[in-house]
Amino acid sequence: MDKLALKKFLIQSESEKAQQSEIEYERYLSDNNSAENDVVDMDAQSHHQESLDIAQKLEEQIHLHERHIEQIKTIDFSPTDLIKPGAIIETANIHLIIATSIPAFTWEGKKYIGLSPQAPLYQCIKDKKVGEKCTYNQTSFDIKAIY
Repeated sequence: MDKLALKKFLIQSESEKAQQSEIEYERYLSDNNSAENDVVDMDAQSHHQESLDIAQKLEEQIHLHERHIEQIKTIDFSPTDLIKPGAIIETANIHLIIATSIPAFTWEGKKYIGLSPQAPLYQCIKDKKVGEKCTYNQTSFDIKAIY
């Protein structure tokens, strides 16, 4: 397994998501740009506040992807035989990347999911080795390989 290629893929993917979030944020702001003096009735004020809330959520998405990029960049992806940040774990159904929380994706024909070191599942599999397993939420994770 080429862990550095996977790391590069993750950074590229998160960068693209950050750029897309920025485009959506800018588009939303330009489509909903109204001066404060234009807000005159309660209904308009309510819509204005709702627009501000949506803009804030879109901005938070940009920052989330930026944090993911920094977390991925700083983690050591060296080969390991112990589950720790930077490890990639192969189970029967999925590959777990111990780095940051990332929704499931496919890379080179295999299904992956990013797992934060703060996640409860990580606490279950932390420091385990090949051949060991852990059960989390009534799901058994048999460690087939660690990269």
